[in-house]
Amino acid sequence: MNVIFVTMGSLYKPFYDTYLNLSPHINKASFYVSDKFHFEKFSNDDDLEYLKEWELTEKLNNTEVDFHLIKKFETKYFSDESIWSSLNNDRRVFLGKYVKVTQSYKPEYSYEEMLRLFQIFTVNIEKFIDKI
Repeated sequence: MNVIFVTMGSLYKPFYDTYLNLSPHINKASFYVSDKFHFEKFSNDDDLEYLKEWELTEKLNNTEVDFHLIKKFETKYFSDESIWSSLNNDRRVFLGKYVKVTQSYKPEYSYEEMLRLFQIFTVNIEKFIDKI
């Protein structure tokens, strides 16, 4: 069995502990991690595959929007709703990484930047799932 653990914030440690308990039953394990601080604080296994959210976000300025690709993803994954539901529901995408400690209703990213983030994340998550 191959497993991808999706961890957010400080949940990396409990998910990693779960992996250790299940490891005799797992062929291949990987992690999607979304908080660099907690990951670096608790990570200690170089044999695992990781997809790191902050590394994907760093690609923002080096990516152009491919509207044909966006349309493909929209048709494939969001045929019955808008892609904006997913972007608006992630408060860090819509209101920035400091949304937990500041109050501002001004979007962190522009419309085009949000499309680029959507594209970057979707392409890389698909590749990660296929690899595992």
